[in-house]
Formats: sequence, structure tokens, C-alpha cells
Amino acid sequence: MAATAHVVIGVDSSTQATKAIAVDGDSGTILGEGRAPHTVTGVNGARESDPEQWWRALCSAVEAIGQASRAAAVSIAGRQYGLVTLDAAVRPVRSAILWNDVGSASQARRLTGRWSSAHWSGRVGSVPTAVFTITKWAWLRGNEPESTAATAAVRLPHDYLTGRWSIRTSVVGRPAGYCGASTGKWIGLSRYCARSGPGELASLGTMAARSSLISSASSAGLSQRACCR
Repeated sequence: MAATAHVVIGVDSSTQATKAIAVDGDSGTILGEGRAPHTVTGVNGARESDPEQWWRALCSAVEAIGQASRAAAVSIAGRQYGLVTLDAAVRPVRSAILWNDVGSASQARRLTGRWSSAHWSGRVGSVPTAVFTITKWAWLRGNEPESTAATAAVRLPHDYLTGRWSIRTSVVGRPAGYCGASTGKWIGLSRYCARSGPGELASLGTMAARSSLISSASSAGLSQRACCR
């Protein structure tokens, strides 16, 4: 391989494991692969996982490749749905509630009962089910008030990992929620999860931080040592 080859790393953080691969960006040649498992806990429909474990798995999978210090770019893919709650120091408040956790089924029914399916699809383009982050946030508000009070930011699983990898994490950013399908405006989660009436927006304001989907080696600190801070 030429000394000037561009090494690109791709990471996939799934429910059960993190997989990583390094390729020569010019030829597509696979240069190395790595994998590290995740632990999922829960009974009676609950499915949770520690976000810190995802980070350790990401580091292990990338280190197994042996190409981190040469990488020109990294792309992280992961689960879309799930609830990661972070405190003001950007640390997980509790285990993440995974996409396949069905504990918020009653919250989904309540949300779709209070506002019709036509309302949901017209406003945000989707009708919530127990898979969606919004129903998991509603469950947390109703069942774990201390965790809710300690939460300064909400992330999806891949947002948590890309934000931490890029070392540009902040709890100040766009509010967590949905982009209105018909208006193009942002709708905060608490628009539908607050105990107030539907006309009162209890905005989450600072929830959900910026994250970078693709980070350059210089800005992301791609050395193996930097990866696992």
C-alpha cells in the first residue's frame, strides 16, 4: 500500500456488538477489522445497555484494527432509536433504554390517544410506537423523576458515540424532538410529553448536543491513546 494512501475507518454500533473496519480510501482494500460485544440487560420487555460500555467497545474494535493513528476520517453508524440521558457533565445518568425495549407501550398508546395518528403524521411524519425515543422519554418522566431531573441532554445512541469521538460534545444545542414534516420547524419532546396541555410547550431547550458524523483525524484525535480517554 502506498505511503500516501488514505485510511478510512467505519464503525457500526449495533445492539449486540460494535464492529469496525479500516479500508484504503483510494482502492477500497480492507486493511483490518475489529469487533467487541455489548451486554444487554432487562426482563419483562425491558432492554437496557450502558453507554460507557458502547464507548469501550468502540475503542476495543478500533484498536483491534491497528490503523487508528493513520486514519484520515472515521464514520460512526449506530442505532437510531433509543434513549441516552446525559447530565450537565455529559455523563450518562442511567443505562440507555434501547430501541427494542417495549416498556413504553402504554405511553405510546397514551400519546396516540391524546393526539390522533393524523396529527402525528402531519406534524412529524411518524406515529409513535414503543420503539420511538419520545415514548421512552415519556416513560422516564413518569417513572424516574430523579433521573429526569438530572438529565441535561438527550441523545440517540449514535449521537452519543459520534459526539464523544469527535471531542466536541456540548449540552448546548438543538432541542431534542422532531422536525415538523409540514412546517420544517423543530418540535421539542416535551411538546408531547409534558404534563401541561397541548398548547403549552415545556421546551427541553438545551437537550441533545451537536455531534459530528464524520470527523477528521486531526480534530477527532484518532490516535489509539486519544480514542480511549
